[in-house]
Amino acid sequence: GLKYTMATKLGYSKSRPEENRFTRTILVDQLDEPTELAVLDDQRVLFAERKGKVKLYNPKTKKVKVVAEVPVYTKFEYGLMGLNIDPNFNENKWVYLFYSPPSGEADTTQQLARFKYDTTKDTLLLSTEQRLLGVPVKRTDCCLG
Repeated sequence: GLKYTMATKLGYSKSRPEENRFTRTILVDQLDEPTELAVLDDQRVLFAERKGKVKLYNPKTKKVKVVAEVPVYTKFEYGLMGLNIDPNFNENKWVYLFYSPPSGEADTTQQLARFKYDTTKDTLLLSTEQRLLGVPVKRTDCCLG
């Protein structure tokens, strides 16, 4: 049973890679509660901040651009919580977001939606939203949703 899979002592030094195998590089500082990121094939980085901003970091220019401001509910831990790109992003330009839509209702839903990304203007097109999943939540207390 379980006693055969449990370790009495964990040897973290044996499982951790050597420090010299990595170089720490700070791409952007002074972020406002970043939640998730996705690296595009051209090495640019899309990332989300909890209060609704979706940003794009360009490693060639070392600049950050706001590509969307998603309206979100931000009380407690709610907001823009997830971001990912479609496996076929280069062909279909879909970006997936998991977020808390603004609502004054206690019983509401978190949304998983996808949006088209305009690669010419580097803009997430909020008008193209397709809601894929709603997850019921109660926004009356912290940490219960």
